[in-house]
Amino acid sequence: MFHHVTNDQVDASPECKCSVEHFTNVLEYLKNNRIKVVSMNEALVNIDEGALIGYAVITFDDGINDTFKIAYPLLKIYNFPFTVYLTLNYLNNKGYLTSEQLEILNKDPLCTIGSHTLTHPVLSTALDAKMEIIQSKQRLENLLKKEIFHFAYPYGGPSAVSIKNVFDAKAARYRSAVSTVESRLNFFSTITKFYLPRVNGSFFQSSN
Repeated sequence: MFHHVTNDQVDASPECKCSVEHFTNVLEYLKNNRIKVVSMNEALVNIDEGALIGYAVITFDDGINDTFKIAYPLLKIYNFPFTVYLTLNYLNNKGYLTSEQLEILNKDPLCTIGSHTLTHPVLSTALDAKMEIIQSKQRLENLLKKEIFHFAYPYGGPSAVSIKNVFDAKAARYRSAVSTVESRLNFFSTITKFYLPRVNGSFFQSSN
């Protein structure tokens, strides 16, 4: 899980900032240790088959501009697939993806676009949480002219995501939803594919 990948000063919490050098080191670690980087769709197939180790999924939250400008060129060099979870109302705002950048990503087979709500609320307390989950999927599908299968909960921790939110994501016909709970895949973390864990890439160490 990544947010900002940049060496510039950005107004974000430390867990949401990753230097370009560190990001490159993570990609090198995956390559050198022969850890296959897969799309979210392939990861779900692996989970269904009981294969929980030996691969990784690279994800980016929010739809930040440096995902396109900095991370994307590096991912193309390594030929690593990745997923961008887009907060739809951030599109074309300063510091976030433009419509043109989104279209380029959408056309690249390496990139999977997922939904990250309309406005990035804390879903567990939002009165319109169900609408945020459903309409972000529908509007993104209308924009990109393709079905959206994957969802990321804003903030993503247990206090920010309710059981109802999880059921709503499943009812919206997503195929997966990811949290910010720090864990690798195991039997317990994959009982449901609608609260999958993620390791924070900003803090990832090669000793992991």
